[in-house]
Amino acid sequence: MTSNFTMHTTHWCANLLDSHIKRCEACIGSFTYEYQGIVVKDGKPTGEILNASWAVGQEVKLAGNSATFTQQLVLVPVEVDAKFGSVTLNVEFDCLLADRCSNGPQSWNGALEWTGADPFSHSAVGKIDHTWNAANNADKLDLSTKITAHSPVANPAATRWQADGAQIRCDKISSATPGCTFYKYIPTWVMNFAKTPPAVAHAWLIQAKLPNHPGSKAANKPLFFLPAEDKNAHNRDPDDNRKVICPDGWAATYGNPDATTVPEISSTDKASCDEFAYASTYNSGGMPSRIGGMNEVDTGNDCVQTYATRVKQGEWHLYDDIRVPAPTWAEVCGRSAMSGWINSTSMGERSAGASPASTGCSIRTRTG
Repeated sequence: MTSNFTMHTTHWCANLLDSHIKRCEACIGSFTYEYQGIVVKDGKPTGEILNASWAVGQEVKLAGNSATFTQQLVLVPVEVDAKFGSVTLNVEFDCLLADRCSNGPQSWNGALEWTGADPFSHSAVGKIDHTWNAANNADKLDLSTKITAHSPVANPAATRWQADGAQIRCDKISSATPGCTFYKYIPTWVMNFAKTPPAVAHAWLIQAKLPNHPGSKAANKPLFFLPAEDKNAHNRDPDDNRKVICPDGWAATYGNPDATTVPEISSTDKASCDEFAYASTYNSGGMPSRIGGMNEVDTGNDCVQTYATRVKQGEWHLYDDIRVPAPTWAEVCGRSAMSGWINSTSMGERSAGASPASTGCSIRTRTG
C-alpha cells in the first residue's frame, strides 16, 4: 500500500457515470463486478448461491511523448453476503498484444479483501504502468482486465473485460520519441466565424452541400490528417495536393477579380486560393486515390468554384463564380478566391481550436 494515491488519475472522471474517451485520457465505467459464489461443503457444491458486488471505475492516462501509460482501477463494495465470511479479489491487468506491451507491478491503496461482517469498510484503488516496446513504427494495443473472486466457503469465479472504443495506438512516426493515443477519438476543430467569416462559410458550404460532407461532425465524416512528406507512409508532400487544386499563382491569374482583400489589416494582403478539404488531409481532392486519397479529382476546376467579397465593413458574402458552370453539388471539393490573410488566419491558433464539445471540422490522424 502507498499513500500517494488519488481517487482519480484523470481529474474530469470524478463526476461521470458512464464512459468517456478523449485523445489521451479515458474514463471507463461505472459498471459493476458481480460475484456469484456457489457454497461448497465437504468438497461438494451445495447449490446455495451467495452474492457480492463492487462498483468499478477504470481510468487510463496516455502520453503523446511516452511509450509508458498508466491504468487505474477503483473498487467500491456494494454488497457482500455475510455468509461469505470474506471475499478476496485477484486483479490481473493485461496489455495486448503481449509481445509488444509489458506490464509493470501493481500498486494498491486498500486491501483486496472484504469481510461479510463489515463489507463497506473500505474501497481499493489500484494502479499499473504499461509500456509499449516500440519495436515497430506503430502498433494498436488493447487493455484487458480480469477479476477473480475467492472465498473460503464458495467456489471462485472470474470475469474478464475490454473497453469498447478504447483501443490504443502507439507510434514513433512523426517523432523519434514514441507516444500513444486513443486513436478512435476524433477531436473537433472549431473555426472562428467572427474573425474569418469567408473561410468558415466556404468550409461550411462544402461540408453541408456536397455528398461526401468532408470534416462534418454531424455527418460523421472526419478529416484524415496527412502528415509532412517524411512522416507519412507514402512520402506524399501535402503541398503536392495543394498544387492540384490551387496551382501557384491561380488566384492572381484565374481567381475572380471581385475577391476582397484586407490591406487595412495586412498591407501586403493579396487574393489567394482556399481549398476545402485541406491539402494536408487524405480528403483533399488533390490526394491520389492509389495512396489512400478519398476524393481525387483531375484539377481544381472539378471543385465547386466560389469567391468572397466584403459588401460592407463586417459583412461578407460568398458567391458562386458565374464565369464557370454552376455547381452540380455532386462535386467532392471546393475552391474559393479570397483574402490571403483571411485564408491563412482561419486555421491559426487564435482563430480556431480543438473542442470535443462543439461543432466544426472533426479531424482523425491517418499515417498509412
